[in-house]
Amino acid sequence: MKIISEKNEFMSGIYVIEFNTKNEAKKFIDIYSNCPIWPIVTKGRKENEVFLFAIELKRQKHGDFSEEHNTLVKNPNYIGAKEVTFKRDDTLIGIFKNYKLKTSYSNTIPCGSNCEKCNSFKNPCKGCPAYYKY
Repeated sequence: MKIISEKNEFMSGIYVIEFNTKNEAKKFIDIYSNCPIWPIVTKGRKENEVFLFAIELKRQKHGDFSEEHNTLVKNPNYIGAKEVTFKRDDTLIGIFKNYKLKTSYSNTIPCGSNCEKCNSFKNPCKGCPAYYKY
């Protein structure tokens, strides 16, 4: 297992994700609640909404994490959503004093995703940071 703790290694932001139904939102929360780069995945203000706080590794680059061209905002279907809004603010990581991200600690990807099928995999994304093969 590796631990990454330098603040300049991370970028952070907030997503509000809208699904078609309350059950889809709940299922998303259940699946991603153990995600190592999404430390807060919880119900939003509406029944079919999810609030997500993301701390992404800059080097992972599994998509565009900018506000202007964010991959999930442009492609909500990637996560089964109806609509995604995003606000990037790298200073938000400051709320977590001495934030540490554990990587390479699991034999499986916690959310069950198949990273190898993603077209960004190894370009330069290497998959889930929790997974030993990361």
